[in-house]
This record gives sequence, C-alpha cells and structure tokens, in this order.
Amino acid sequence: MARFAEKSKAKPAQAALGAVDRLRFLATQLADPGDREALAALFMLEWELARAGLRNQEPLLTAMRFQWWREAIEELPTRFRAPFLGGIDQPFGNQGKAFLLTLVDAYEDWADPQSNTEAALEACAAAAGALHAHLWGEKPAFDALQAAFSAHLACRSARGTAFFSENTRQNLLVNAKKAANKAPKAAFPSLVMLAGLTKNGAMPAFKLGFRVGLAGLFGRL
Repeated sequence: MARFAEKSKAKPAQAALGAVDRLRFLATQLADPGDREALAALFMLEWELARAGLRNQEPLLTAMRFQWWREAIEELPTRFRAPFLGGIDQPFGNQGKAFLLTLVDAYEDWADPQSNTEAALEACAAAAGALHAHLWGEKPAFDALQAAFSAHLACRSARGTAFFSENTRQNLLVNAKKAANKAPKAAFPSLVMLAGLTKNGAMPAFKLGFRVGLAGLFGRL
C-alpha cells in the first residue's frame, strides 16, 4: 500500500488514506483533481470514526475517542490534531462544522449497542450522505449517498449484519441501486467506493466498477 501513499506526498489526506485503505484511496482518483484531497479527508474521517466504535467494548474509552474527534473538529482551522483534517477544513469551513459534528454523533450512536439500531442506521446514513452531498453540491447526490450508506452500514458492519435480516439488507441494496441511477456524475467516486465495500467487500468489485465506467454501480458490481 505504500506505493499509493507515495503518489500523494504533498497531500496529507490522500497520503493518510493511501496508507490505510487502498479501495478508498483509488476511489478518490476518480474525482476531479481539485476535489480529491477533500474527498480523501472525508473518507479518512469516516474510517477513523468507524474504527473508534469497533476497537473494544469499553464504553468509557469509546466515548473518549469520539470526544477527541469532536474537539479536533471544533479546533479547526486554528489547530489540526490530525494532518488530514486540513482537507476537510478547506471545502467545509465553519459552516461545515455542524455537519462534521453531527457525523461524529451519528457514528457514536451507531456504535452504541444500547441505541435503537434502525434509528441509528438512518441517522448515520443521513449524516454521511449530507456531508458527501455538501461536497458535490447536488440534492440527488444526497438521496443516492444516504441510500448507499444505509446499505453499507447494514451489510458491512458487525452491528448491521447482526441486527438486520438478509432480506432487509437486500432491500437496502436495491434501494441504493435505484438512487444511484439518479445520482449526478460528480457523486460517483463516493458511490463506487461504497458499492465496492458493500457488495463484495473486496478489490475485484472496485475494478469491475471501474471497467464498466461506474454504470449500474450496485447492480453490476
């Protein structure tokens, strides 16, 4: 994976993402060059938040991790606790802090085994979808991304697979496919990443999506 990070030495978010998640890094390369750093920063934050809720079952430590990320976001742009956060600060700025803090809250609630799973899924998918749509700036992007995150969280997270039935997960995938067909082209990098993770959870899914020009996304991967 080091070779992917080497391509982005001058871009902290892309470098950080390339070092930990090959699929997400490659998805950023489908975006316009000017959008790649912001998208990588958003992918990286989501990766960190998902990891914060999975590292162990100690509630206090989990709460401390999420609080660390809240404080890191609130300190922008005067301090960058993680270098990749610079990529988020530029496109989202102060008005985006509310979106980012909502995302932290949503991931924490999703990680909490005592919370209502269906409500937590909806809230987390909506928060993530809103941030990506804010980056792409179009309403159809939000609809598609919210549906995609719902399918992703239900199909690829330990909590989702433990709670939702196979029939429910398949329905979420169908909904994601329908929404993706109406999404603007700019949202495809985010959607193909989610499709690759959700459908098969492996690189071959991403390569296939790339070869078919990202058409069909959830239906053809």
